[in-house]
Amino acid sequence: MWNISTNKDVLVLIRNSRGSKVLKELFGDFLNGVLNSDCYSAYGKFKAKEYQKCWAHILRDVKDLAKHNEEGVELHKMLLRMYNYIKKVKQEKQEDTPRVKAWVRRAKKKIISWLDKNWESKAVLNLILRITKYSDDWFTCLKYPYVEPTNNSSERDIRKNVIARKISGQHRSELGMRSREIMMSTILTLRKRNKNPFGFVQNKIEKYNLGPGPPNI
Repeated sequence: MWNISTNKDVLVLIRNSRGSKVLKELFGDFLNGVLNSDCYSAYGKFKAKEYQKCWAHILRDVKDLAKHNEEGVELHKMLLRMYNYIKKVKQEKQEDTPRVKAWVRRAKKKIISWLDKNWESKAVLNLILRITKYSDDWFTCLKYPYVEPTNNSSERDIRKNVIARKISGQHRSELGMRSREIMMSTILTLRKRNKNPFGFVQNKIEKYNLGPGPPNI
């Protein structure tokens, strides 16, 4: 199940693939915008103008490591300081200012410098390798006001769909699957636009049932 969303629109898709071909089906070979996602490899194989990696995912992973060794605690503190600064910039709407650009340059250098340290924990080192691999993609949100540092919104939306799918016992037909896509895309989009999805659908059904009707005199 895929959940693709902007600030105002949501598209739910059910496909037999978790690969980048689903993104190509939607956007073609290139997305002229910012792709906000976790570090799943399929997103990296798809070409976009810019990328933003999810801070919630990486902080969750490093928090788990911090429960087991001191190196995890150290890394967690460093990443948390960076994330708190990002939240402060977003709250103050100071994106892309000279001060913030300078901070981003320093932060990227700091991340790369972590490779030079002799980490004893293999789990911490693996996480460091993942972070440095996407060193250019953690701070795109500080360039644009409309880009969030996490993809939490999509995660919340897709969680509702997964729960509904499990309760209903999966989809047993192509029609049922496509109907689910349309229904959930409509409901989630209207909620983002602060509209009542059930009132909207009821209104459309009533208009459809009435038909064109006689002309108004």
